[in-house]
Amino acid sequence: MDTKKYEILALNSLQYRSMENDDRLKKQTLMHVSEKLKQQRIEEETEKIKVKEQKPRKRFEEEDLPIEDLNPIEREGWDWAMEKARELCGFIRGWEKLYEEYQFVLMEKNHKYVGLCYTDQKIIKLSREILKDEYSLLNTLVHEICHATTNGRDGTKKFERGLTDAFHPLFKLGQSK
Repeated sequence: MDTKKYEILALNSLQYRSMENDDRLKKQTLMHVSEKLKQQRIEEETEKIKVKEQKPRKRFEEEDLPIEDLNPIEREGWDWAMEKARELCGFIRGWEKLYEEYQFVLMEKNHKYVGLCYTDQKIIKLSREILKDEYSLLNTLVHEICHATTNGRDGTKKFERGLTDAFHPLFKLGQSK
């Protein structure tokens, strides 16, 4: 961190303006110093975001599960999830073509994740373990669709904006029934 020391002087506004207009003295004004620090912070944050987004995505080992292997309760959960996916994609702006473009796949239990989205392959995977819980199933479905529509990772501004943009339409959808 820069440890320069600054001395604050009492100046009237006319003297301060004359300092701001003088290229040599301008660098010593509070306005210039604060703008410079603000710009440095913005550049540092931008760099952090770039580095985070450039890291190669980790591939996970998960086993796809044929729909035929589901028991009746799990099959009911899967059918409900696919109906909700169609409904959501038809209702939320920006999601319209997603249901036709993406393949929704069921995966055997993954020890870390209940849903995965591979935007490069246009695949959304949901875990078998959440098929009996509509609450988790819908949350995971919306979460993974937001990954697909934003192409953003968890915790990025892009992804968080995608989630936020989905809130109001989801709320309206819930009220319409």
